[in-house]
Amino acid sequence: IASTIKLNSITGTELPNKAKMDIFERDKVLKALEKTLECTVCLGTLTPPLVVCCNNHCVCSSCGQALKECPTCRMEMANNVKYPIVLDNILYEIPRKCEFSEHCKEFMPGPELKEHMEICLYRLISCEILSCSWKGEYKTLYEHVKTNHQDLLIENGNVTFTDFSVDESYYSVKLISSLGCLFWMYTKNDPTKGMYKVFVIHIALDKREFASQIEFITEDIKYLQMIKVLGQVEDIDKAFSSNNILIMPSEALVPFIDDEKQLIYKINISEITTIESKPMAEIECSEEENKN
Repeated sequence: IASTIKLNSITGTELPNKAKMDIFERDKVLKALEKTLECTVCLGTLTPPLVVCCNNHCVCSSCGQALKECPTCRMEMANNVKYPIVLDNILYEIPRKCEFSEHCKEFMPGPELKEHMEICLYRLISCEILSCSWKGEYKTLYEHVKTNHQDLLIENGNVTFTDFSVDESYYSVKLISSLGCLFWMYTKNDPTKGMYKVFVIHIALDKREFASQIEFITEDIKYLQMIKVLGQVEDIDKAFSSNNILIMPSEALVPFIDDEKQLIYKINISEITTIESKPMAEIECSEEENKN
């Protein structure tokens, strides 16, 4: 009996040879399934909804948009073909490699993978600074900005806009480095509407949330406003039109512009922490106990 027992290196338990063979067979089945569900265009696992040809060969929806004939059989791609919904369910739940798998080793079901890829350390990030076409991994973004856009990097919270006038259009994108994270800061002065707007976007690596406090301070005036840092933003123009940003009359900036036409203020980033709320009666009761 002892000769038929092997130690399972994963769990530390002893399994008979037959059980070990079952694990091997399962791996073969998974690999065969992955091969069967491979898109012939991108060579990745099929992503629903599928595009199907007259012979029922499938490709991903994104891969099949421009196809006129099937890459497998050269038959015409079919329209409005219905296939079993269970296939969609399988494809949504089947584990997949991260698209950045050259470096990233994550392997998870479709819905989870989609969330992961939005914050993957190895995803490609575009430099948002005007007239810059650079793209690279998250870990190289800071060095890129520091090397090529030093004047647009904010590390100590001090923000300076040169040659600024409330009567002129102004648009700027800066990179903020704070709390071990990176953020894009967008600012816009619109003299036609007489409004100055600011918002901040977190270049996320996790699901933490942040707030930014903007401080305009002189010897005589102090103006503070707290705004929530935005998550992923696909449309910058829409973000400027939203309510969850700093919006103030351009004329209100005049006291904060120095003799050299520099607009100067501070921005501080803080992490939003969830505080457990208590019923008011419980709070009042606790206060009475403390008095006693």
